[in-house]
Amino acid sequence: MIGRWTFAVTAVVMAAGLLLAGGCRKPDPEKRVQWMLDQAQEELNLSAAQRSNLDGIAKEIMGQVRDMHEDRAAIHDEVKAQLKSNAVDAARIKEVVSRHRGKMDEVIDLGITRLVEFQATLTPQQRERLSAMIDEFDNDHCFMGGGPHGRCDGKYGKKCRSEN
Repeated sequence: MIGRWTFAVTAVVMAAGLLLAGGCRKPDPEKRVQWMLDQAQEELNLSAAQRSNLDGIAKEIMGQVRDMHEDRAAIHDEVKAQLKSNAVDAARIKEVVSRHRGKMDEVIDLGITRLVEFQATLTPQQRERLSAMIDEFDNDHCFMGGGPHGRCDGKYGKKCRSEN
């Protein structure tokens, strides 16, 4: 009898722990990008050439974003080292952050350039639908991982929550 109770309590505690841990994970950027690419394919009815172009853009930008995230870890290490020292070297921290900002600007510039190139390949109907999709993403608060209030209620929100 005690063995059953112990097993039941252990199972409940483990299940609760898994649910809580699962709710605190960061969304996988690769999965989020793939989800967005699939949504664009479905909603815009992209041609094979358009989809190939979009996949290439995503791969190129994600590569730069990955590099930028690795750089962010170096910034954290530098700040932690500065905090442990006798005196914080503000100029050093500003220098490291400035380099990171430069990389962010490069990613943003690349994104804008590729957006312009991709938009030129769309039909007028696809452009209209893309604009409507952006409005729907904004309204659902899904695009940025659930929005400031954790809502993900609309058409894209429900898909985003169930697929991530």
